Amino acid sequence: MALSTVVQIHAHVSGEQGLFANAYLVETAHGVVVIDATLTRTESRALRARVEALDKPLLAVLLTHAHPDHVAGLTELVGKAPTPIVALASVERLMRATEAAKRAQWGPVYQDEWIGQWTYPTQLVHDRDRVTFDDVTYRVYELGPGGDCDANSLWILETGPKAAFIGDLVFNGTHS
Repeated sequence: MALSTVVQIHAHVSGEQGLFANAYLVETAHGVVVIDATLTRTESRALRARVEALDKPLLAVLLTHAHPDHVAGLTELVGKAPTPIVALASVERLMRATEAAKRAQWGPVYQDEWIGQWTYPTQLVHDRDRVTFDDVTYRVYELGPGGDCDANSLWILETGPKAAFIGDLVFNGTHS
């Protein structure tokens, strides 16, 4: 099958306050898929501004794992739009299990920058499932516990340029 759309991948690197977390924008002819969100209100609004600057709709958000610096910003990123938020069931369960504890831990530190209520996945997938947005297919692999997270996934871009979105499984230097 020939790819009918050009794919460009843009990295969004959070600053120090956002724990230097990465999110990615996969831009296609008719929209943008974001991989992971960010931590703070400011960073998630900056990520949303990057999407809006491309002048294309946000087609979906794919989540690699349940760390707050990858999921808390969903609320600001998607707003009230019915954007699909796609994750493994294990990632969604861990988000729900840890949100209150993370709020208690980080809310006093981040104060108004902390996102008070998380937004959760709206579409759950299983190991090796595929999802397609604008003729671009992504496959998820459930990796289970690893690093410092009990639910990890790897998203592979199957059409377009070869790319793997791995969350915090590999990093350069010390994880913040």
